[in-house]
Amino acid sequence: MCTFESLDPRDVTSAIKTSVALPSRTFVRIGPLGLGYEAFLKWSIQDVDAATSTSGDQQIRFSVSALMNARRSLSCLADQYILRDCFAFCSDAPREAEEKTDLLVRRGLFDSLAAGALRHAIDRRNLVEHQYKPIALA
Repeated sequence: MCTFESLDPRDVTSAIKTSVALPSRTFVRIGPLGLGYEAFLKWSIQDVDAATSTSGDQQIRFSVSALMNARRSLSCLADQYILRDCFAFCSDAPREAEEKTDLLVRRGLFDSLAAGALRHAIDRRNLVEHQYKPIALA
């Protein structure tokens, strides 16, 4: 059962001013992680540009650098979302790239194309870092 009372609009501001309760919602801004994903993305694009203007060993070096920076950018962005949405503070927080991308896809922050790009970048990075293979510019 509810009871409704009439309220004079002039009384609204005084009622708000006399309220001692804290607001029920607060906003927190979380700063970028480290350099932020934008720096790594910018470096990756610069490395791709440099790779297209060189040949041979230099092209391979810039291709590997572009891949590493693109992967860092995607990982940083994923971690930023996970931190922003407080999943980083959970006891079973996602640690592996596969867990992170699955969570971000379920939350609608990454689509399947972005998740696939991250997985592909991780696979390519593993070729460079663990099997010591060159990465072609294409």
